[in-house]
Amino acid sequence: MTESMRVERVDVTVNVSHPFVGDLGVLLRSPKGTTSFLLWRPAAGALSAYGSSQNDIHFTFDTVLDWGEDSVGTWQLGVSDMVAGDTGTLLNWTLNLIGAPTSPSHTFVYTNEYGAVSQQEQARKVLSDPLGSNDTINIAALGGDCRLDLTGATTSLLNDAPLTIASGTPIRIAIGGAANDTIIANNLGDTLRGNAGNDTLIGGGGIDSAVYAGNRSQFAVTKTDAGYIVVDNTGVEGTDTLTNVERLIFADAAIALDTSNNAGQTYRLYQAAFNRKPDVAGIGWQLKAMDAGTPLLQMAKNFMASAEFQSLYGANPSTFQFVTLLYNNVLHRSPQQFETDFWMNIIDKGVPIKQTTAEVLMNFSESAENQAQVVGSIKNGIEYHYYSGLPVALG
Repeated sequence: MTESMRVERVDVTVNVSHPFVGDLGVLLRSPKGTTSFLLWRPAAGALSAYGSSQNDIHFTFDTVLDWGEDSVGTWQLGVSDMVAGDTGTLLNWTLNLIGAPTSPSHTFVYTNEYGAVSQQEQARKVLSDPLGSNDTINIAALGGDCRLDLTGATTSLLNDAPLTIASGTPIRIAIGGAANDTIIANNLGDTLRGNAGNDTLIGGGGIDSAVYAGNRSQFAVTKTDAGYIVVDNTGVEGTDTLTNVERLIFADAAIALDTSNNAGQTYRLYQAAFNRKPDVAGIGWQLKAMDAGTPLLQMAKNFMASAEFQSLYGANPSTFQFVTLLYNNVLHRSPQQFETDFWMNIIDKGVPIKQTTAEVLMNFSESAENQAQVVGSIKNGIEYHYYSGLPVALG
């Protein structure tokens, strides 16, 4: 078996020609060595099943002894005649595996019993899943103040009981409890949900998101020197302190806070290419692509190939027309002669350096002049449509 799945049940259809099936044994061995006795000499005892003296087997057996095993590998069927005298033939057999696709993603749930259990079983004090992917840790059932360090650099505390998250354990989602929790992200780009209480959420090296169950209108978001304060005006999810967190995801809206990085660059390029505020759905899709690694230059190329861009700049504008329209649409002014000459030399002559028109568009987008024009619109975050799932690069 080459296709991987998590086995829940195995059906085995056996077709055997034999004059006395009561002498037969039929077993199945999984790739991991689990043996299921499907039939074993039904004529051997006083309580033999009816029909054990009949001939032939045309039957589908099932077993759940392989529950949870991976399907990949060699499955072996054994058919034996336990008594001398008769002979038979295994005509054919089929194997049908029922289960679910395997996933390296795992969810680890901790309850208030963790402290007592971990004292009895010391191995539970370490969470290690080096072969995992996109794991989740859920401490929603805990009632005390907790501390989760997804990096594993320091000891986590679950109701004062220590937990070490081993290096290399790829936790991507952390769900807090009912009290005042501190959650420290790793460098994978995590989704952090503090739940109730006044929580402290600290981002890591990736794109980190803080998730809230309520609608955007019930929250107040305030920028601070260190990050943001998010207050649930209904009191349900408390007051959270966010540091180095790039995104806020509410039930009905999403806000990008990384206005100096991916979100800000995407917004400015939209403004530059199309001379308009980005639509929520469009910037959400492009932002997902950029988070996945699509370079800003590739996004500029994609924008320039669009019908909307060409309706503003023309399908094949001259260099002079292109530069003039950049100043008009991006910086909202007419260029001075030396400015026109400067960019025309770059595009046409490569002096002082050669740049494509897409590179020039990107440079206008990220220019200090354009950033100064845009900053007032994005300083409190950028609304976008959140597309769930892992980001996919475009280009």
